Amino acid sequence: MNTSVSSTTGTLFSDNFPLNYTNSYNCETNISVNNAASIEVFFEYFHTESYSDLNLLNEMCDLDYLEIISNGRSLRLCGDWRGKENRLFFNFNSSFINIRFHSNENISRRGFVLKWASMLNLYLENPSSCLYSQYFLHETEKSCFEVLTKPESWLTSHEDCRRRGAILARIEDVQTQAGIDNSLFKRQLQDHSIWIGANDRIFEGDYMWTDRTALQYTNWFPGWIFENVSHYYIGQPSDDGFSNEDCVEMRREFSLPGKGNNLANSFFWNDRNCEEKNPYICQFDKQIYKRSAGLEMTTCGQIVNLTSKQSTTIITSPNYPNKYPDLVSCHTIITVPVDKQIYIDFLYFHIEDGKQCEFDNLTIFEPQSKQHYGPHCGYWNNKLKLLRLVSTSNELVITFQSDNTKQYTGFKVQVTLIDPVELCIDGGTEVDNLPARVLIDHNKECIVVINETNSYIDSVLTCSAIASSQLINYEQIHDIIPQLTLIENGNYVCHHSAVVDFVVVVVRL
Repeated sequence: MNTSVSSTTGTLFSDNFPLNYTNSYNCETNISVNNAASIEVFFEYFHTESYSDLNLLNEMCDLDYLEIISNGRSLRLCGDWRGKENRLFFNFNSSFINIRFHSNENISRRGFVLKWASMLNLYLENPSSCLYSQYFLHETEKSCFEVLTKPESWLTSHEDCRRRGAILARIEDVQTQAGIDNSLFKRQLQDHSIWIGANDRIFEGDYMWTDRTALQYTNWFPGWIFENVSHYYIGQPSDDGFSNEDCVEMRREFSLPGKGNNLANSFFWNDRNCEEKNPYICQFDKQIYKRSAGLEMTTCGQIVNLTSKQSTTIITSPNYPNKYPDLVSCHTIITVPVDKQIYIDFLYFHIEDGKQCEFDNLTIFEPQSKQHYGPHCGYWNNKLKLLRLVSTSNELVITFQSDNTKQYTGFKVQVTLIDPVELCIDGGTEVDNLPARVLIDHNKECIVVINETNSYIDSVLTCSAIASSQLINYEQIHDIIPQLTLIENGNYVCHHSAVVDFVVVVVRL
């Protein structure tokens, strides 16, 4: 089925939505908007068939997928993006895009809800102005403000603004506050709470913007005057340090003693739990406001099949050893024969850091057990052994994602096919140059006794460094292998397992 539309905004649904789409189905939609500088595409829902339900891009989408073509370039999307739809935001520098959907004869999902909005050519005629899209809210000398009305948590809002090349709004003077207030009333958003970028997530009471600069201007709600006397009730911020109200919203509705809630005449700031969901305001620097994300997404995804003939390979971030690009979304699938496992050994790791790895991150996922390791971020080159991992099955997925701000060298990792018994070194006397005694029990689990005295923390690090799963206590040792009862006090024990997830527990011998 082929259709053509020319409206400046619109919504496109997959076949049968919200029911599952039809198998063996192909459709095509052409969107053409006269005099548009660009067309923005975003999603409210996305779930199609993919390998292990992974959220994938481009050449790794060959089952069911949605494809967007513009200026001769193609972008494919597939997989389970539910809850992560905010990452699927694209700006095509064209007045025409072609959207194609394909499904095979097998599994079907609910599909997608796609929305588009065209950016007017006013920006091209006057580069000092903003793009007047459906999101436009307010303009200052240096910034453009857009409001996104789909409620999200503060962190998700922050991430979405970053992916759009913006920041959560930074209101630094009374004029900007008043202008945004007026615009919110005009947009009939006066009854909503709206996220801005201020927060005290790092230190309680130390409010800062998302770039960690201190607030120079504030607009906290002063409270209601009580009984016509100079006493203010419910002033903000009100978090006592135990309520997790670490993020700042603008709102008009505040509680009034004995009378429920009441509305202030204008928006004031209020501290709120960051997990609450609100609309939010993104702020763009005018110098970079003409966004050109388009199809410039760089993917390094590939499928790596290790065999006895080629049992190891190196995987790196894009451009390694140079800095990786903006907006990378890379999924590398690693498979080995069914009776084998995968050993992960990082040789280099340096990506942008974040409190929750919310900017750039690397995650390792085991589809069979649904186990996630990570996300990892920051600088690990002085502790790479702590990132070592042995899979519990024959398949792993390494996912690397970056935003559009800071870039670093990235990562280099060696992946190797191993036999489960290689986790144990039967009868050995040394492990990673440490004096050790290694025994194997009937479940092919290994007990590695390191014959030196260490603190608990150093013991944990040593066990992690030799790709061990656990530190175990004396009673567990005695139950598993009776001959270990002669271990001297002060030694510590690492426990390898080919069948359980890796955890750390305390050892006291």
